[in-house]
Amino acid sequence: MDAAYYVEMFKFGLLVLNAVLAAHVARTGRPVFWIYVIILVPFIGPLAYLAMEAVPSAWAKWLARDGQPIPPKPVEKPDPGGKFALLAAAAEDSPSADNRRLLAEALMERGEYNGALAAWLTALSPPHDEDPALLAGLARCRFARGEHQETLDAMNAIDGKGPMSSRQEMAMMRARCLEGTGRIPEALEAYRAVEDAYPGEEARARRAMLLARCGSRDEALAMFRAIVQSVSRGTREYRTAQGEWANLALRFLSDAGAGA
Repeated sequence: MDAAYYVEMFKFGLLVLNAVLAAHVARTGRPVFWIYVIILVPFIGPLAYLAMEAVPSAWAKWLARDGQPIPPKPVEKPDPGGKFALLAAAAEDSPSADNRRLLAEALMERGEYNGALAAWLTALSPPHDEDPALLAGLARCRFARGEHQETLDAMNAIDGKGPMSSRQEMAMMRARCLEGTGRIPEALEAYRAVEDAYPGEEARARRAMLLARCGSRDEALAMFRAIVQSVSRGTREYRTAQGEWANLALRFLSDAGAGA
């Protein structure tokens, strides 16, 4: 047999291998782009698929043959520019209240509320245990964890000493925590206070929803109509910013069979 025969057999073998691997991609639900890699990149494409997908998967199954699954590799959260790593290192090397605050804020941005809570609590160590900014951060963290009473405790410790820029947020948070702890009359009053003191429709919408749950249907519907009218008459920016609450009000009115 001459060399041409072996070349043809090699090509035929590659075709068969490509077909088998393409079928494997489809059968195992792997990304379709692997089929294009296998077919359009001769020899290297199939080898890449074997090395990166098929062989590691088969190896993991072999290791788990006793029925104990191999735990998935944890997915690392993005850390652009290594900012989080730098903050964590700074908080460890120089555990000042400010460094711990920065770390706590970064952890909250990543959704790691357990770690953030620990960072806030350590930042609030004496002599910083009455720092309004740190207490406000602790309250936000507690709220994100669904700890309504603990959030109220943290806000009570601030006692009106927090920065003006966060007072609307704190007032709304207090109303929601009062509602979350079942203190309905207090929550209704807290929502009304936010509604009277700050712009926006969120407080009025949340008060209307709470009234509807308490059985005050007519009052709730009147408030939902007022929300729709307020937003529709506002500026374009106001309509954009408050559209979520107008849409919610419209849904309630529609479900109740009451027009806006």
